[in-house]
Amino acid sequence: MGYPERKIKQGETCHITSQCHGKQYLMKLEKHKILFEKILNQVIEKYPCELIGYVVMSSHFHLVIRTFENGHSTSKILQIFKSVFAREYNRRNNRSGSFWNGRFKDVRVEVQIDPKRYLKQILWYLAFNPVRAFLVKNPRDYKFSSINAYLDKNYVPRVPITYHAIYLELGNTFEERLERLLIYEDIYKGVLLNKYK
Repeated sequence: MGYPERKIKQGETCHITSQCHGKQYLMKLEKHKILFEKILNQVIEKYPCELIGYVVMSSHFHLVIRTFENGHSTSKILQIFKSVFAREYNRRNNRSGSFWNGRFKDVRVEVQIDPKRYLKQILWYLAFNPVRAFLVKNPRDYKFSSINAYLDKNYVPRVPITYHAIYLELGNTFEERLERLLIYEDIYKGVLLNKYK
């Protein structure tokens, strides 16, 4: 029996997450994360969409993707990406069997009560994943994340990032947008500290 069809419209923005099979740390090595970024680049080039943000962890990943009207669906893009990555990972590691833990999970940004706030918060949620996992103390120090594309004007991400219209509304210049985005980092750090008190 197949999965029910997702209710994601073309042109919508989705926060997507997917875990490795059995929540194993299959992407623990740096070379696995580099492979992830390489294949993500290839898939986005062939199946165009806007990548707003991402982070690659050892046992899972997060993406924020916006599809185009009359373009490929989020489901199609993720199906292709996960299939190509799993096949290449298994080939390189002399491995067989499932790589991913079933379907990806998604949250649609535009249907949230406050989509603008949600998108800004989700960018920091992704950025702080490696901090919560005790891999780094500062999200800026983690290689396999897109947050520095928002914090450093001269940063060149390994996977091209598209600034969402919601982000661009933060200001007319990079500096104005940065100043306002950093407010949400402080809010997120406050939530994180309260959680672990």
